[in-house]
Amino acid sequence: MVFGAPDGGSGGSNGEGTGNTGRFHVPRQVYRPLETAIMVGTGGLWRLDFSERTVAAINGAVTLASQRNGHVLGAKEVANTTHTPLRRIRGVLEDLKKAGLVEADKRGPGSFRWRGDPRRVSLYEIAAAVGERFDVSCSAKRDHACGSSCSRCPLNAASGRMKSDVIGMFRSKKLRDLLQARA
Repeated sequence: MVFGAPDGGSGGSNGEGTGNTGRFHVPRQVYRPLETAIMVGTGGLWRLDFSERTVAAINGAVTLASQRNGHVLGAKEVANTTHTPLRRIRGVLEDLKKAGLVEADKRGPGSFRWRGDPRRVSLYEIAAAVGERFDVSCSAKRDHACGSSCSRCPLNAASGRMKSDVIGMFRSKKLRDLLQARA
């Protein structure tokens, strides 16, 4: 699941993640999808902005699902592993719990384990659990390249189809795919 960056950057060759290059990549320790992917297939005019909660949810899901034998992790451990603020990861883990994707452990408050089979859970289910809207926007709007009449712009008409394609991709990618990339 890699979107190309407009500059052709790869996020670094050492796998450590070197900043917002517009690509998803797999660092050695933590899968950290970037907040923004540029849809270059349409000349770099389209942006898909994932919320910080979605990024935290996917990272948290990978972290919990990668634990051997259902090992329990506290929210603080998940936050540290995913480099996510503790307050955000707590809220995300609660949302994933409400969706039935993680379960709270009775050993202590704020302790969670992955529930279910990573081969069956899609990235869409994880993102939807935290309220991701999959907003696709035309970056020409900011520059008013369409003459400030976006409602008549042919590029705007394509955004619904692109959103549908992105949602389809998220439905087809399973958590297992990210776990395999992380290994």
